[in-house]
Amino acid sequence: MMRFPYLRTTLLACNAGLLFWVAMVVLLGHLTHAAQESPQFSGPEYVWTYRKEDGLNPPEPGTVFLVLIDSKDASQRQLMVGSESLVTSRGKLTELNLQREVYYEGSAPPRDVAFHRFDLDGDGVDEVLVTGRGGAGGTCWFAAYRVAQQSVHKLFDGTSRFGFVVFDDDSDGKFEIGNAGFDWQLEEDNVLAESKWSIYRIVEGKYTNSASLAATAFREKIAGRDLYFRGPLGKSAAVLTVYGQRK
Repeated sequence: MMRFPYLRTTLLACNAGLLFWVAMVVLLGHLTHAAQESPQFSGPEYVWTYRKEDGLNPPEPGTVFLVLIDSKDASQRQLMVGSESLVTSRGKLTELNLQREVYYEGSAPPRDVAFHRFDLDGDGVDEVLVTGRGGAGGTCWFAAYRVAQQSVHKLFDGTSRFGFVVFDDDSDGKFEIGNAGFDWQLEEDNVLAESKWSIYRIVEGKYTNSASLAATAFREKIAGRDLYFRGPLGKSAAVLTVYGQRK
């Protein structure tokens, strides 16, 4: 009986080659699908620059906060934070050193985005507060970031139907954050109101849920305090209210 070792080797090589190309086609299909499904952002829609000290001449290098739009779904936003080289003098996004100059990427509110600065932890340096709204019911968005040299650290983020309150609970210079969440109750005249508040305190560089208070108890806690800031306003509750010490 004759054997054909070379023919067998050739067939095995052909099969291996065929399997390789089939695998490449499948992989390419997956990559194409992933590229089609993944969001593609354009913009920026908002550009806001943070400087540790404002008013210097010349100004010190800043950190820019950009809100980008998902080109496939206009209701989606992305927050990109990095050096000022991310945008041109006309506020357009540049790809020059994009990866090296980006310090942080994450989600952003879908609409009514606003940026604020406030010293949350009492170290004399302002943090960046980002507020906005999203969803059919005007859900409130709030996030807080600490900005350092070429780095950005998220301290807090959350959503709420009834907004957020920043206040110094024990007068130690470190501010707590109250989140009313989405639980509700009917009050007088069938007014829809929050039923409880979750209290967050800063622990080891990040806000941690430390207590829960009924709505009445929380209102008593913040009663009589100086009002620093309230806004942005809309048809529903303010997204963020900041209180100081008691009068």
